[in-house]
Amino acid sequence: MNESQLDELGFQLSHDLKSSLRMLSLSLESASDSLNKSDFENLKQSLVLARESSLKLFKLIDGLTGISVSSRVKADENIEMQILLNSVISKQKSKIESKKLNLHQGNFLAVRGDSTFLEEVLMQLLSNAIEYSHGNIWMGSDLKDDRVVYFIEDDGPGVLPEIKPKLFYSLIKTQSTGLGLLFCRRVIERMGGKIGYERAADRSRFFIELPRMG
Repeated sequence: MNESQLDELGFQLSHDLKSSLRMLSLSLESASDSLNKSDFENLKQSLVLARESSLKLFKLIDGLTGISVSSRVKADENIEMQILLNSVISKQKSKIESKKLNLHQGNFLAVRGDSTFLEEVLMQLLSNAIEYSHGNIWMGSDLKDDRVVYFIEDDGPGVLPEIKPKLFYSLIKTQSTGLGLLFCRRVIERMGGKIGYERAADRSRFFIELPRMG
């Protein structure tokens, strides 16, 4: 990440942190006022807004932690991806079932990388697919020379064209995936791989390309 990208990231983080803190402060102030007036309906609404703001703060802080931790990624582990992805899917099972989504799974070929960080990346990509899917999610892998390409697709609306060029390089204010995808890119690149996004046949496709296990 060069100096200008760091400047942009710092500016956006500062803006988002201040915005969330301001909303949290206003919500708690409103809750206190509602409590004094015994206006319990407004109190409930204010506490909901306060909780949403605090959750956003936690996400931002988690993302910052992830960016710094990504420098510790290693790429010397043989990973049985079928086992790893089964773990990821099981952790998201309740969300998939609550939205009544259809999960279509293909084969997952083994690769070299860092299983701990790779699981975090897959959790992020699957979480995004669950959030934006209209009913179906597809997961699988393909061979590309001595590399394996993993993909997660959904039938949601897709990424806006103006956002796509900086999807993995900065915070995205119109979606909840920005800082997470920045972390994902850094992790995958440190494993000697590549991460990307494309839109085809009414599907959004995030893909990861990694060295095949040899």
